[in-house]
Amino acid sequence: MVSQMTRIALPGAAGRMGKMIRDLVAEQAEFEIAALTEHADHPLVGSTADGISLSSNADALGLGKGGVIVDFTRPEATLAHIEIAKKTGTAIVIGTTGSQTKRNSY
Repeated sequence: MVSQMTRIALPGAAGRMGKMIRDLVAEQAEFEIAALTEHADHPLVGSTADGISLSSNADALGLGKGGVIVDFTRPEATLAHIEIAKKTGTAIVIGTTGSQTKRNSY
């Protein structure tokens, strides 16, 4: 049986969750980082992480079949990433850290 490597596109790659996801992907032989993005004003845009240039071009996330966008970004960015996923046929996983400024009490 031939296994295919899953290519990961990671928006918000320079953030805390982005770094954690990059570290987890590096531990798994069946996954590889294929694209890293960050918002245009981020000071690390243009630098290299894991051998891949950190881009501000969200279209780089559209890997197509065999690719997955792993999104732990803000809701407004996530909406744009969903559109990229739909347009390019890239799978998308959306998560949240649950961080918020005001917590509800139950």
